[in-house]
Amino acid sequence: MSYEYSPQRRKSSKTTLDQGKFRRHRNDLSNTIRKQKKAEIVTKRRELKTIGEATSDEVSGIIHSCVVTLKNENANEIETLQAVRSIRRLLSTGKDTPVAEVTESGILPLIICLLYKSQNEEIVFEATWVLTNVANTEHTSAVVDAVPFLVPLLLSKSEYLREQAVWCLSNIAGDSVQLRDIVLATDASTYIVQNINSPANESLLGNMVWALSNLSRGKPVPDLKLLQEVVPCLASVVRTIVNSPDAGDRTSILCDACWTFCHLSDGDDERIQKVVDAGIIETLVGFLSVPGLVVPALQTLSNIVTGNEEQTQAVLDCKVLDKMPALLESSKNIKRYACFMLSNIAGGNRVQVHAIYKKPAILALLVEATLSSEFDIRKEAIWTINNITAGGNDSHVVGLVYFGAIRGLCENLQLADTEMLMIVLNTLDSILVVGKRHEKAWDCLVDEAGGMDLIANLQQHRSDAIYQRAHSIIEAHFNGAEEVDVEDENIAPPSQGSSFAFGVPPKSLLEEIAAVGNLK
Repeated sequence: MSYEYSPQRRKSSKTTLDQGKFRRHRNDLSNTIRKQKKAEIVTKRRELKTIGEATSDEVSGIIHSCVVTLKNENANEIETLQAVRSIRRLLSTGKDTPVAEVTESGILPLIICLLYKSQNEEIVFEATWVLTNVANTEHTSAVVDAVPFLVPLLLSKSEYLREQAVWCLSNIAGDSVQLRDIVLATDASTYIVQNINSPANESLLGNMVWALSNLSRGKPVPDLKLLQEVVPCLASVVRTIVNSPDAGDRTSILCDACWTFCHLSDGDDERIQKVVDAGIIETLVGFLSVPGLVVPALQTLSNIVTGNEEQTQAVLDCKVLDKMPALLESSKNIKRYACFMLSNIAGGNRVQVHAIYKKPAILALLVEATLSSEFDIRKEAIWTINNITAGGNDSHVVGLVYFGAIRGLCENLQLADTEMLMIVLNTLDSILVVGKRHEKAWDCLVDEAGGMDLIANLQQHRSDAIYQRAHSIIEAHFNGAEEVDVEDENIAPPSQGSSFAFGVPPKSLLEEIAAVGNLK
């Protein structure tokens, strides 16, 4: 994953729609259909062979028969229902369903017509189900013409039909940003919000919330005006669930709501402010300790701290830094986003930099992260250290040096990524400038970590910018350096074997910081 950087803020690069991950397949929901009239139950016993039993020729025969029935203007409701249900069954058997053959048969336009022509609720339900299953494949575009007729079904008296319609619309929106925008151009989001505000059942609520996550996903991000009702609606849902006794059993709804917040806050300060104004930040911070909700909550908060200083402070005021040590020792993905969040907090004002500095465990884990085998984690940790040195004061730099930042940076002087290599060089230079200002022999720490030789070698780098930067550092900091005791506790952290020992700064460090001039 690559990130775009500016001196103060960087925006997270989100992936575009994942067609496999974010579309859900419709399973058999026969238990949700209303009881059929006795005559209809008897009639539907005339079962056709399923795809698992039928040969390809028989499948073709079934499809052809259904096409003939639906083209027949004299077909009664029972015959129409049986034909649509037969197609639905062909598409509901799992893998190797004949979606392409169904699409090529020309039956889908006939099924779409049933959405607005038929007055039979069960026929419309089965037709919607067929379209849902097609939308769950690579043939999604074949059902896009159904969108204008699916949207009114979101206001149907039947809760089951509303749920099936939103499932289909969500599959369509989840296919691509182009199809997403077609759905957004309708009243779908307004009707979905209405259903969320007055949900008929838990399953319907879950699918409506999931649909909003698909409608808000993708780049370019959707126009915020099209989704202006969504954030306050979902904030209310989240608060209601969190305060309910069965909140632990409803994490899937909370997860989809968090992803929606994440997508909607990915952008400029206006988008971020919509989420801030919803008063949901404290709840999101709480979710950082809840399995299954950590990633979407963390990514949403990471988006918010890419905003202005007031928006970043709103996250800090909810004590997000108290959660950071655990996140920095979590999985690779979580650790990466935790470092990304910290890099943007460190890109704020000096008070915000100091908030990180006051958490010794965070500084220690950040330095440790610069040695990670995962480049994305190292990259974000380096950005954070760079932003602290650039936006903090001399005391903050002393703290970083104590926790081994020099060694961590020197370990990254052989990066193949030219941009990150330049950031490492700039950060080391900033640290050495502070050391020289306070007569600290930190150049010896660089040499001890093998950094001086590596910097000297960079004068042979293919990039002229890297060569020039390396040369300027050698000239400024390593000409005639005197030998000093690099084990002095005031300039180097205690070591355990070949690694530094991290922990709460001892009194000697506090005295060192006081001598430099701590931030009041």
